[in-house]
Amino acid sequence: MKDGTKANHRGRKFEDQCAQICVGRGLQIKRQRPIAKSMYGHVLKVDIVAYGIPSYEEGIIIEAKWQGSPGSADEKYPYLVGNIKGNYGGASGYPLPTIVVYGGPGARDYANRWLRRQVGGKLIKVFTLEELMHWLNCFDDAINPVPELYQRTLNF
Repeated sequence: MKDGTKANHRGRKFEDQCAQICVGRGLQIKRQRPIAKSMYGHVLKVDIVAYGIPSYEEGIIIEAKWQGSPGSADEKYPYLVGNIKGNYGGASGYPLPTIVVYGGPGARDYANRWLRRQVGGKLIKVFTLEELMHWLNCFDDAINPVPELYQRTLNF
């Protein structure tokens, strides 16, 4: 398997773990949903849209970012944040509150610290996988599964 293919496969596994945590907490999810226009004007798909968290009745977006070995994933953080917040050019910004979950031994500490400092606006949290689990555990007694009928249709 080529390095790029391996990275995509491992990134998908990390996304799967985030999705499993959400489903395990009673949330309903949608994956790979078209959500907004990027700063380059193309359609963006987000990793997960989760429904059922109190205080986030219309749902939240979860973006899962894995870096297994030193590379370019952390160089993509500014692009991700710019698209979430709609800071650049044609970016429309994400329509829902967003959490970025990062992981992997190849992520650079300074890049992760930079990402955490970007919280504000639609970017509401930046977590490791363990921190996501802890945050969702705080809602265990209050999670309200939302029937499909009531899930927001995301238009941009």
